[in-house]
Amino acid sequence: MTFSWRRVNAILVKDYKDFSRNLAVSIIIFMPPVMAALFSRIGTVSIEAHYMVFNMAFALVATYVQCSLIAEEKDKNTLRGLMISPASTLRF
Repeated sequence: MTFSWRRVNAILVKDYKDFSRNLAVSIIIFMPPVMAALFSRIGTVSIEAHYMVFNMAFALVATYVQCSLIAEEKDKNTLRGLMISPASTLRF
């Protein structure tokens, strides 16, 4: 297969539109500041606590967004078309 910027751009545009239309995915942007506020109330000021907040926020946001988008694709019955598309994970 050949690399196609059109296909990659189409996938990115589709993901951007899904992200902007899906409220559950859009609201997750506010999770890291909320987590930081909650952990600041605990009273620990060590560098490990700060790293834990950053790492947890990054991991949770990344997995939640992907899971939400896949669940929406499955709900709309468009997951099969996405799986059959010729784009592969090596393109990114």
